[in-house]
Amino acid sequence: MAAIYAVNEHRPLCALSAYRAQPKVAVNVRECPITYYHHRGWIDEAQHDAGMIFRDCFEQAAIGQKAIDWEAIYGSNKKDDLKPRQAEAMHELRRMLRSTNKVGRALLLSVCGEGRSVSEFEKAAGWRDRYGIERLREALDDVAECRGLITRRLQP
Repeated sequence: MAAIYAVNEHRPLCALSAYRAQPKVAVNVRECPITYYHHRGWIDEAQHDAGMIFRDCFEQAAIGQKAIDWEAIYGSNKKDDLKPRQAEAMHELRRMLRSTNKVGRALLLSVCGEGRSVSEFEKAAGWRDRYGIERLREALDDVAECRGLITRRLQP
């Protein structure tokens, strides 16, 4: 069993060996914007988990269980029916998207689903710098609450 931790601001995330507690594998934090934002401290643990759950559902709904469609390669042109796991992922994705507002949905699909950076979204929307990460935090909080990762307290 390996534990993953952030060494410091300037070194990548590392997986520790369960036996000697020495770094074994470096994790590329720039592969996924959500992991990068978590590593930089811009989003918290629950928001990171919500973003990764959203990403997994998005990928599952988009491609399903298959990695390579061998039927298309070898000449069988029939379309496969929707797999049950893919339908469940689509339903879960719809439920998570309904838990947030229109801007939050667009941010989640762009950043968590498609892997684009928040700064790209900010430039396209004409927002000031760092406003997109604030809106992404709100959307991730909505998804985390929808998935039961956090509960929000109402102010009296």
